[in-house]
Amino acid sequence: VNLTHKNIPVGTDRAYETIQVAVYPDGTEKDVWSTEKVDYKVADKETTERVLSEYDYKKDPKGTRYYFKEIGYNKPSEKEYVEDV
Repeated sequence: VNLTHKNIPVGTDRAYETIQVAVYPDGTEKDVWSTEKVDYKVADKETTERVLSEYDYKKDPKGTRYYFKEIGYNKPSEKEYVEDV
C-alpha cells in the first residue's frame, strides 16, 4: 500500500483501510476482505505499508479477478475517524 500525503503535515494522526475487491466473471464486484482501520502517524510525504490479504479465494468462480482499494481517514481524536473526500 502506497499512501501519499498532500497538504498533510508530518506528525498528523491518520488511518487507512485496504479493501480487496473481487470482480466476478459476470462483471459484478464485491468487497471481500478488509484490513479494518489501521492507525499511523504521518512521517513523510509518502508511506509504504505491506498488507497481506487473508481472503480464501478458492471458493470464488474460475475467472474471478481481484484488486485493492484504499480509504484514508483523518483522526481528529483518539477514537474518531473522518473519511477523506
